[in-house]
Amino acid sequence: MATLNGAILYDVTEFARNPLRTGIQRVVFEILRHWPKEAPPLAPVVLAPDGAGFQLLPAGFPAAMTAHFETGADLGAGRAAMGPLLKTAQALSKEALAGARAVFNPEVFYDPARARFYERLCAAGAVDVHFVIYDALPWLRPDLFSRDNVGNTMSYLHAVRRVPYLHFISAMSRDDFARRILRRGEAGMFVHPLGADGLGRAAPPFEAQNRTFAAIGTIEPRKRHHILLEACEGLWEEGEDFDLVLAGRAGWQTDALQARMADLSQRRRGFHWLSDASDARVRDIVTGARATLFCSDAEGYGLPPVESLALGVPVMVSERIPATAGLPALGQVRLQEVDVESVRAALVRLLDDAEAARLRTEIASLDLPTWKGHAESLAATLCGGKAGRAVSA
Repeated sequence: MATLNGAILYDVTEFARNPLRTGIQRVVFEILRHWPKEAPPLAPVVLAPDGAGFQLLPAGFPAAMTAHFETGADLGAGRAAMGPLLKTAQALSKEALAGARAVFNPEVFYDPARARFYERLCAAGAVDVHFVIYDALPWLRPDLFSRDNVGNTMSYLHAVRRVPYLHFISAMSRDDFARRILRRGEAGMFVHPLGADGLGRAAPPFEAQNRTFAAIGTIEPRKRHHILLEACEGLWEEGEDFDLVLAGRAGWQTDALQARMADLSQRRRGFHWLSDASDARVRDIVTGARATLFCSDAEGYGLPPVESLALGVPVMVSERIPATAGLPALGQVRLQEVDVESVRAALVRLLDDAEAARLRTEIASLDLPTWKGHAESLAATLCGGKAGRAVSA
């Protein structure tokens, strides 16, 4: 039986059983990758299939997770890599659990059994429980999600109501939860902005001949790719010459949009959709773009715009995106409303060489958050930065 030595149990159940490359799974990965060495260690665990307790993952889990994000292997390879780790995970006894400093869940889950487990864990009070909270959109904007998905979130929300320590990725999300969801004071609530440097830092020079735009993010209704395509096709029909690259996996209710993109890729040589790009490929796409385009205006945070800025590339973004709302509007074309006309106007502005060059120069003046800072802020809140050592099965 593993000895926890005051470690923090890091619940990665969803990733270990279904490794994708979602925005939330990226956060789970970046926290683990940047966790301070001087802090009590994170011990990755999964909830046992029977929902009765945690299982400690072997020492090879962090390397497998890193490979999943950095090598660009297909998702099947990720699941294959997790299989042996799940099979050799060690069950944690109640005594071992009592030796943990805290339980830290950075995932969103819609498994009723997992929700009930956390309700019991919080009620028992034997160990502090911390959750990362991303946004309140499923409950405040259910129109953006399928009815089934919203219904499935309720067990998770019931569990969140009982968690004593909640860590938000933006002040906007904290305020939404405190005032409109939980309706309680902000005691036990903390804000830790996400890092902008997950794809690295860069400062590519402006090149007037580069007329490629990129849009990064899951293909789903609230990301408003249909607005982007409408604006681009209108400009193409008027004779404007530029390319568009979309990078993101297909989400829900996208059959019609996927058919439209497939047709467009046949008709327009400069249009491309990459549904499963690795981090390295996404970095190349962004740094190779004149600017990036982010049409969503309903996000808990909105990483792609700040990751674009960290890579030295201007971005078109809604003024309601939390990740950029707290920054000076440098290197950004901010939209009050996201519609075809506003996106079209932004594209025309970005196609102007002098304006595009000016926006790129502005980016150097931004002080962007880092993943190192995010992990350090979490560690300081969870445990005060006391030293620990690595734990694995």
